Amino acid sequence: QDKVNVMLRGQYNDYFLDNEDEAWHKPGLQVSLGVNYNMQDKIYARAELFTRSKMYAKVYEYDILTGGMEMKAEELKAMIDLNLGFEYRYSKVLSGFLNLNNLLGQRYYHWYNYPSYRFNLLLGVTYSF
Repeated sequence: QDKVNVMLRGQYNDYFLDNEDEAWHKPGLQVSLGVNYNMQDKIYARAELFTRSKMYAKVYEYDILTGGMEMKAEELKAMIDLNLGFEYRYSKVLSGFLNLNNLLGQRYYHWYNYPSYRFNLLLGVTYSF
């Protein structure tokens, strides 16, 4: 049985656009590194580091001089996110878990004007039947 599982994942995108200024809400680079650790099939720990490059959102603003709407590209900054998780499996049907998300407390946006949560914690119990 594997005690440690490591996964490195990356995605590079290069867009060629005919009708748009940018590839809206599409980052050029995404990279994640995940590590899972299994302690005697009772305690599981995981860590994930995720980052993505900047991207752009299409925004419309009212122009007072022309009296119309103007489109502009708003930059959504690059981000980095670190998450930890722990699970204790009491039996095959009952377990408890603790997830610590965004440990760095970064304020970033997946979509324009929709910020992510900063540090957050999720505690729970699972029951399978």
